[in-house]
Amino acid sequence: MLRGSNKSGQWSVVSGQRRSRLTSYVSRLTFFLLFTFHFALCTDVQAARPLVTEDAVVAGKGVTQFELGIDYTKAGNSGEGTSLLLSPINGVTEDTEFSLKVPYIIAKPYDPSKVDGWGDTSFIMKHLLVAEGEKTPAFLIRMALKLPTGDKDKGLGTGDTNVGFLGALTKNFNPAAIHLNIGYTFVGNQNEGRYNNEVNYGIAGEYGIGKRVRVVGEIYGLYHPDYKAAEIERRALLGLTYRIDDTFTIDLAAKRGLEGADDEYGFIGGITITF
Repeated sequence: MLRGSNKSGQWSVVSGQRRSRLTSYVSRLTFFLLFTFHFALCTDVQAARPLVTEDAVVAGKGVTQFELGIDYTKAGNSGEGTSLLLSPINGVTEDTEFSLKVPYIIAKPYDPSKVDGWGDTSFIMKHLLVAEGEKTPAFLIRMALKLPTGDKDKGLGTGDTNVGFLGALTKNFNPAAIHLNIGYTFVGNQNEGRYNNEVNYGIAGEYGIGKRVRVVGEIYGLYHPDYKAAEIERRALLGLTYRIDDTFTIDLAAKRGLEGADDEYGFIGGITITF
C-alpha cells in the first residue's frame, strides 16, 4: 500500500510538472504571437510617425528621412514588449518614395524569460496617384513586402512572407487634416489557403496648434475576411508631434487596445530626421 501510494504521488508530481511546463509554454507562445501580430500590423501599415494609419503624402524627389522610434506594449497578464524601429526613407521622384523598416524586438513574457533580436524586415513603396486639389483629397497607393527575417521560434517574426497593398486618402482643412485607408495583405503561402490573409483599415486626424505642434489621433485595426468572427484587433492612439526645426521632429503617443485587444496598452516615442 505504501509503495503504491508513493507511485501515485510521484505520478501526480510528474503530471503537475508537465502541466506547469505546458502552461508556461502556452503562456509564452500566446504573448509572442500577440506581440508579433501587433508589430507586424504596425510595420506593414505605418505612416508618418507616430500614426499607424497611412497618409497620402510622399517625401519628394531628393528628400531623405530617417525615423527612429520606440514602441512599448503591455498585453494584459501575458507580458510586455518593446520594439526599436529604424526606418530610412528616400524620395526617388516627386511622386514616389521607397523605405525600409528594420525592427529590433525585446519581448518579456511574465513567464519566465526575456527574448530579444531582430524582427521581420519590410520593404515599402509609396506612389502618389492623385495630388490634393482644392476640393478633392490626395490619393496614394502603397505596396509592402515583409520578409521573415525574425526568428519565429523565439516569437520575433511571423515566419511568413507577406505582400500588402493599400490605398490612402488625405484631405487638409487647415489647420486640420484627415487620413483614411484600407488595405489587403496576402500572408504566407497562398497555396496553403487564404485563411491568414488580412484586411487592415484606419482613420486618423491631425490638428495643428501654432507652427510647431500637432495633435494626432486614430483608430485602426485588421480582420481576417475568411473568419466567421471577423474582427481580430482594433486600437486607438492619441499623441503629439513637435517640429523643432526643418530637420528634426519628435513625437510621443499613447495607445490602447479596443475590440479584440482590450487588455493591451502602450506608449510610442520617436524622432524623424529630414535631409
